[in-house]
Amino acid sequence: MIESGEIVEQEVLVKISPEVNIEEIVDQVQGEIIETIPEISVVRISLKPEMTVSQAIAILKKIEGVDYVEPNGICYMDLIPDDTDYATRQWAPQLTGAEEAWDTTTGDNS
Repeated sequence: MIESGEIVEQEVLVKISPEVNIEEIVDQVQGEIIETIPEISVVRISLKPEMTVSQAIAILKKIEGVDYVEPNGICYMDLIPDDTDYATRQWAPQLTGAEEAWDTTTGDNS
């Protein structure tokens, strides 16, 4: 869940169409690519201090081939398992999306 107003300062997330040259888009806001997520065609862009997130969004929204642009929101888990080995020895819950399912139900203790 994104808490109201909690964002990573000087970063935006941009979803692009496959045919778009992302370097040209990044140049429009004088930014730098810090991560690409090819599975969903999203690029995380770091902005220079003189470019605000709002300014970057306004510029990028006007570019053909940009499907959406948004601030990089900060999310927190609502439920943290009490299993001491969860973070260090278990990988399947994270891989299968169990954390999202726990928002719906955590099962029956009986």
